[in-house]
Amino acid sequence: MAKVLRVLKTLRNHWKKSTFAFLAISYGVKYVKDRNDTFELMRSYCEEAAKYGELPLPIGAKPRHITVILNPAANRRKAVDLFDKYCAPIFHLAGISVSIVKTENAGQTKGYMEVIDDTQAVVLAGGDGTLSEAVTGMLRREDADHVAEILPIGILPLGRTNSVAKAFYCRGKNDNSKEAMMKASMAVVKEVVRPVDVMKINVMEEDGEVIGKPVFSPGRLDWGAFHDAYARRDKYWFWGSLRSYASYVFSSYKDITWECDGELKYVLPCSGCSKCKGIPRGSTENSTSKDSKGKDTRWWQSFIPRKPKTMPAVDYSAVSNPDCGKWHSKSCSTVDFSVVTRNLGGDSKVAAPHLEVKTGPQKIGMLDFISEGWNKENDKESLPVESFCASELEIKPSPKHKEPEQWLYIDKENFDVRPIHIALIPNKVKMFCTS
Repeated sequence: MAKVLRVLKTLRNHWKKSTFAFLAISYGVKYVKDRNDTFELMRSYCEEAAKYGELPLPIGAKPRHITVILNPAANRRKAVDLFDKYCAPIFHLAGISVSIVKTENAGQTKGYMEVIDDTQAVVLAGGDGTLSEAVTGMLRREDADHVAEILPIGILPLGRTNSVAKAFYCRGKNDNSKEAMMKASMAVVKEVVRPVDVMKINVMEEDGEVIGKPVFSPGRLDWGAFHDAYARRDKYWFWGSLRSYASYVFSSYKDITWECDGELKYVLPCSGCSKCKGIPRGSTENSTSKDSKGKDTRWWQSFIPRKPKTMPAVDYSAVSNPDCGKWHSKSCSTVDFSVVTRNLGGDSKVAAPHLEVKTGPQKIGMLDFISEGWNKENDKESLPVESFCASELEIKPSPKHKEPEQWLYIDKENFDVRPIHIALIPNKVKMFCTS
């Protein structure tokens, strides 16, 4: 008992040193535990990948080949180290032939995707911006439909913002980001793909005429005060890891986009009717009847009886939807505006392919702005004031939004605030995902 009292007395007399020692030891224990957990996790994924690498190849067959487009500047130039530690070993153990292409400037991923050929898959090592560039480059090609059908895309969450990758590989908000990299790599190894929706975004003139080349996004479009503040975060680099939080504090009293004013025109989603399917009354559409040529066309297969692959026919001629293709309009005035695809969640109550349009409050106080901004940093943003679904959308901002440092953000990449037209292309691109 005397020894215990003596220890307690020493801790009381030297409480500053004791507190510092306790914090240092706690940090050290946590660091060692996290490092060991990551090592064990990586080992389990490598052992699983090695099983695929040990499978024999058919005679004359070549190893599977993928092309990795790596953005070295992603995640404050940590992307290369992260790829080498948590992704490359899984690919190599699985027996996959990997070609690595490193980008040197913005827009280069788009250029690669416009000409890429002779590969079985494209894996993007970067964030949302890299994914948006790749999809844009792919879908601008003359043979975009064919390429999108045969060339799946993988995304390794190595960027600072990984909204789509998080939706695919993180079940909870506190999931380990390193485990998400391993999951994404194993999804490529297992070749499990799913079709994803894409937004086609065109700039419009004031008279509504579409100009320029479209931008394609599988994620989201944002506009408003919170996103302007987030874009300024690197100006507060001296705050270190707290720079994003500091940006909301200092932006709360600056001249930022407190109100997103404009006119919205939108078309409600339709799951299928006689009007949008273009089918005359009394006829039916079979989902497996189109373009069956080009598959299983080897000469010897014509002698083998094949079991017909039939799906239940859908008679859209009997379905009537008066709102199909009808444009609705409303005015918009808010501090936070977003258009989100189903890849990031969407409205589960709506079965038809759709975009979810979210608007925040019209006005917000300084403290509420800071609080909501911090919540967004921790993926705890509050529910929107209003939301609705659409399959097509036109946004015409008011003329006052032609000021500097006010932007539209497509997958966190900034664009000028101009009238735009957004069209949903459902199930357009194939992406690797977990089973």
